[in-house]
Amino acid sequence: MQLLLCLVCIPLWAGIRVNGLRPAYDSLWNMYLYALPEGCFHGDSCRLTITIDSVQPNTVYFVDAEVIRGDSLTLDIIPAKAMTGCRILSVSADTLLIDRLMFTSLPIVQLEGEFGYDYMQGRFGLQAADSLTADRLLAKIKWRGGSTNGEGRHKRNYHVKFLADTLGGEQEVNFMGFRSSDSWILDAAQVDLSRIRNRTCTDLWNDFARRPYYAAKEPEARSGARGRFVELFLNHRYMGVYSLGEAIDRKQLKLKKYKNEEIRGQLWKTKAWTTDVTMYGVPEYDNEQESMGGYETKYPKLDKAFPTDYSVIHNAIRLVAESNDSVFEACVGDCFDLPVLTDYYVFLHTVYAIDNNGKNMYWACHDKTVSPKLTLAVWDLDATIGGNVDCNEIRTEPLAPCNDFMDRFGYLNLLRRLYQGNLCGFRDAVNERFWQLREGCLHTDSLVARFMDNIEKLQLCGAAEREERRWSGDSDLCYRELCLHDEAAYMADWIRRHMQFLDEEVFNRSASAVHSVKRDAAHRDVVYDLFGRPVDTARMSPGLYIRNGRLYQKK
Repeated sequence: MQLLLCLVCIPLWAGIRVNGLRPAYDSLWNMYLYALPEGCFHGDSCRLTITIDSVQPNTVYFVDAEVIRGDSLTLDIIPAKAMTGCRILSVSADTLLIDRLMFTSLPIVQLEGEFGYDYMQGRFGLQAADSLTADRLLAKIKWRGGSTNGEGRHKRNYHVKFLADTLGGEQEVNFMGFRSSDSWILDAAQVDLSRIRNRTCTDLWNDFARRPYYAAKEPEARSGARGRFVELFLNHRYMGVYSLGEAIDRKQLKLKKYKNEEIRGQLWKTKAWTTDVTMYGVPEYDNEQESMGGYETKYPKLDKAFPTDYSVIHNAIRLVAESNDSVFEACVGDCFDLPVLTDYYVFLHTVYAIDNNGKNMYWACHDKTVSPKLTLAVWDLDATIGGNVDCNEIRTEPLAPCNDFMDRFGYLNLLRRLYQGNLCGFRDAVNERFWQLREGCLHTDSLVARFMDNIEKLQLCGAAEREERRWSGDSDLCYRELCLHDEAAYMADWIRRHMQFLDEEVFNRSASAVHSVKRDAAHRDVVYDLFGRPVDTARMSPGLYIRNGRLYQKK
């Protein structure tokens, strides 16, 4: 007991190694964290070698075994131990230190440096079971985001650009099977009570959305950033669950490069709820400015291409905001990627993306010297699946009328005109696409499983508990308690009820059939089922049908 009273925090992080690597160390909880293969949490065992550097003055008792400096200890980690971690006792003279080595299936990111609104040089390290960067890579790092980047925020988002040298030369790095890039995003999911909405919804989009119109020429073009959940440490302080992912940029969308002083590929991001972003008004522009109304130039930057050229996006907005229906219908397919817009309309309604129907979108032109056509990329999907942009107003009601959704949260005029007027057959295409996807990745059980699987992954490896312990009750969450289990239950219920609502009220098959099936002038009694298939009237079972273009019930 006398020994316990002498307990001090003298960390071993500089001396202890696991399989040759220093585990991440958290000074808040006196915890070490090491990444194991995911199978170790599902039934597999794995072998670890623990070593203590010869410079470490302490004797370490690790799981009832003594490890003296320079020695090593081999341990078999079974699933139960992977989930609970191991206790470490460090003894030196009359000093006792109690630590705990914890395990995770998520990659571990470690940042070192002092960061703020502007880029500052620092270090980045990654440890994962299937991807390893043992050395700390030189990088310039800053906070990123809009409302989540204001004063008083604690769990920050980060933008990381890797450097080849201290002089600022950038270098590309490949992580976890994703593309090589010098630019990476660490997304904190700061106001999301599940911490998974943005990553999971983006993955959903990546799984079902059709490729951009130029995909035949650029088969690797992607309109959604890929990423992976990680656990982040900043200067030896645990910061919680993040998503480490790709950036939306020229390379992601495979836009044509700026060269020989000629602008070809172009990329803009919508940054605010303005009338030009929702395409109800036409903004003025100055090619010497980095933005046009609510549109921010992302490629090519003005420091590389000066002046820039806003004519492509400006002309597209003007078509939507000012043209009559006949001109709009004749030209819209030349200005916008209609199949991708069809998928985006379905996506908006499926995940109820209240902050992405104008704002938080990327518009891209592959090569303006060939075609002015614009496609889109998704971004920032925290306010989905019953979540809101303000954690004080998390919604609980999944049944929101279609028109209410569009009117309350900003209706992209482009989608409004296409859908309400069924111009270019857009409404028919949307309904057909929705029901096609309902048989696959938009099946209710598939959607629920997608979100639950991610929550369960965080729970199984202990990341959910660590996240809750670190951030529950923080002002970032408006002092709400963080409980991923409860939020998972809410999302599962929300998805089931919301999809039923979409089936019955928004994309109703019978309503679609009534509009699409026309009366055959040569026959006075033509009957179809609700899928638009002809029916033999002599063999009709009781139910709903379409008879001479009208809904008909046979009793």
